[in-house]
Amino acid sequence: MKRVRILLIDDSRTSQAALRAALADDPALEVVGEAVDGPTAHGLIGRLSPDLITMDVFLRAESGLDLAATIMQTTPTPIVMVTAADVRDPSLAFRALQAGALEVCAKLPGPAHPDYAKRRAQLIRQLKSLAEVPVVQRGPLRTRPARPLLERAPQRGVVRPDAAFPAAPAAPATPAPVRGPATRPGAGACPMLLIGASTGGPPVLSKLLRALPRPFPLPIAIVQHMTSDFVPGFAKWLGGDTGHPVSLVSSSVAAESGSVYMPVADHHLVLEPRSRLCASSESPYGQYRPSIDRLFESAASIPDAAASIGVLLTGMGADGAQGLLRLRKAGARTFAQAPDSCAVASMPMRAIALDAAEQVLEPHMLAAALLAAARAAAVGRTRT
Repeated sequence: MKRVRILLIDDSRTSQAALRAALADDPALEVVGEAVDGPTAHGLIGRLSPDLITMDVFLRAESGLDLAATIMQTTPTPIVMVTAADVRDPSLAFRALQAGALEVCAKLPGPAHPDYAKRRAQLIRQLKSLAEVPVVQRGPLRTRPARPLLERAPQRGVVRPDAAFPAAPAAPATPAPVRGPATRPGAGACPMLLIGASTGGPPVLSKLLRALPRPFPLPIAIVQHMTSDFVPGFAKWLGGDTGHPVSLVSSSVAAESGSVYMPVADHHLVLEPRSRLCASSESPYGQYRPSIDRLFESAASIPDAAASIGVLLTGMGADGAQGLLRLRKAGARTFAQAPDSCAVASMPMRAIALDAAEQVLEPHMLAAALLAAARAAAVGRTRT
């Protein structure tokens, strides 16, 4: 059995010892080194080539976020921030993702804490899964503010963490041939934009929503995999960052054009007829709650499914792929983020393998395509 080789970076020897002890009993994990600062960490990374790095946000003489960004520029390695800082702070998580970290986790409580075993098991599962994520080299952070995406000229080059969206491809992606019904919204249709994302999703969602006009001509429903504690802060941050009103759905609501909807923590988001969204506490779909598949499949099952637009963004695993296929077969417009532009490409790659995506686009092209599709859907509804 291949063991996941882990480098711990933390300026507290006590914290290092606690994490090492928490991981010691799992035969699939091996702590191969420990560092308290950047120079030591760089030396160990070059010598040990770890499969995964855990790192605190705050280090003795530097920011862990700055160190993460430097590592991703020089020796790209999966990084998980394990910190005593408030992981519910959306700005912290967003900056960590910008720097190249895959996840932000809270440090474990003491072994006597009633939740210790549960949280230790959750952390171990995360480390094992994230160690398998392929990562790419990042460029240096830019200090000048970025223009809105739809105003940018395509550029080639290295992906920059603050931009979140990568450079344009040499040529536009070729749309996949449309399969399934060619129908479009009819009488009583209720168009809605449905977006699913997982690992690496928050920066892409932020940039995508900022690129879309306000108000957007359709309601927008989003399922983003994240820890429960982070959901309220993320929704508040996303609304403030993008200018779109973002609401957390806790019961059943009539979705309104121009508004963004996400489920409350640990609930599915389900689309019902006549543009109603509801939160559901039904069992996890696969291992996920909320599940992207659950949202997409609920949209595909209603009579006016062809009015929907489905989008699957960056993420690990396969959640959303089957749902996107069902949407496409029901006549909906379907899109997937181009794998080369993803922080983690497995979700859109699975959708592409199923021929679930009508178009596969780089994010900077996706915004314009979604706007065109949304305007067409809104016009179709008006004419009927």
